[in-house]
Amino acid sequence: MVVTAHFIDGNLILHKRIIKFREIDSHKGEDIGQELLDCIHGWGRKNVMTITLDNAATNNKAMDFQVKKLPNLYEGGKHFQFRCMDHILNLIVKYGLNYQNYHVECIQKAVQYIRLSPQRINKFKKAIKDCGLQMKKFLCGDTPTRWNSNFKLLKSAYQL
Repeated sequence: MVVTAHFIDGNLILHKRIIKFREIDSHKGEDIGQELLDCIHGWGRKNVMTITLDNAATNNKAMDFQVKKLPNLYEGGKHFQFRCMDHILNLIVKYGLNYQNYHVECIQKAVQYIRLSPQRINKFKKAIKDCGLQMKKFLCGDTPTRWNSNFKLLKSAYQL
């Protein structure tokens, strides 16, 4: 779990700091909520305006826990949780790709096939060199939890 604080200083400069980064044992909503609460209290924070999370059901439960435990939330916590825009965008793109899925799936399978074998990777790199292409990066794999991995996969495949 990574907890990042965003704040504006006295000179109106926006800052971003990682204030907690650690593995958690439980993915239950109340346990996540308690970890967040411990982090907030550990840093001596009394005022928390919002928390941004992805759309996981356990995160909703974690926020319900937070709203009960944190005092002085604006409008009783009605606007406390924000959805991660990158995660929402990823869901929209994945949904849209379902309509063009055959072609994207072919590229995904080809990239996966190449990347699963050191011999195939070397052969592919040799083919790139033989064609006279200059590439600083190699084929990007598709990672379902990364919001932009489809884009990176398709971009690297297109360039090669």
